Amino acid sequence: MNRKPRPFILIILALTAGLAAWPARAAAQDIEIGALLGWNFPGLDTTYTHSFVPQFTYKPFTGSGGQQIRVQGISGLGLGAYFNIAMRDHWLLQFSYTPFSTDIQGSSSDYTVGVNYTASKPPDTPPQQFNYSYTSLGWQAMGGTIKDKAYSLSLVYRLGTAQTIAADLIAGLTYFHFSGSTQAVGFTRFWLDDVGQLHSEDYSLWLDFGPKDTWGANLGAALNVHFNSNFGIVFQGRYYLAIPVKTTIGFRMISLEGMNETPIYPNKERIDKNEFKVNASFLSLQGGFKVMF
Repeated sequence: MNRKPRPFILIILALTAGLAAWPARAAAQDIEIGALLGWNFPGLDTTYTHSFVPQFTYKPFTGSGGQQIRVQGISGLGLGAYFNIAMRDHWLLQFSYTPFSTDIQGSSSDYTVGVNYTASKPPDTPPQQFNYSYTSLGWQAMGGTIKDKAYSLSLVYRLGTAQTIAADLIAGLTYFHFSGSTQAVGFTRFWLDDVGQLHSEDYSLWLDFGPKDTWGANLGAALNVHFNSNFGIVFQGRYYLAIPVKTTIGFRMISLEGMNETPIYPNKERIDKNEFKVNASFLSLQGGFKVMF
């Protein structure tokens, strides 16, 4: 269940109330609204150990399967917006929002699966024990997406009061909300036909993680170029540092042929939900424009 960002809202209300009582500054432009576009470099780099007991309608049996996957974020375009309020000379209070969605890449170890069972083969013979296992080399390449949203409350210190160029130093708190999914985690089911012959079918699972919330901080700098008292352009670099968190996991099943997506129930299919730790941190390099009032 998602947590509502109540601490973040309380901080905003408290600082806004304090801002209302702050001494007025001399400059005429007390409000800035900016829109940004740029490149984000996600810090997602984690591993997940996938293990399960394969589905087999014939009883009794034992079996196991699994692999280890490494999941990494790929850099991509992202938007940003901010709202600055002047507090006093050189100091501003900033509310900012930085969302982005980026692809996931990764690698997988060899996929291994096996089953041990007792059956009469052919049906009129005494029961015998059978062992079957295999390793799939070069399992499907990992892929997917991660969606990350960063809500920040920061202080801005502006260096210089020149009408044309000014530099900002930025630091503050950030609230992160993220979720994602990645393919291809292996899964196999087994069955026996009427004459006791073993058959198998491989599937590719989607691993879904989140949605999840976490707190962190942001630190960066910006260069402002003012064309007049009401319009300017901005170049900004900022690092958003999130506290890594363990995230909830779900699975979806899609056949390797890409047909007939069906849900899979981890409890029923005995898929282990091992630890999946996600770091939502990212570096953002953006540029855009701002209007001043």
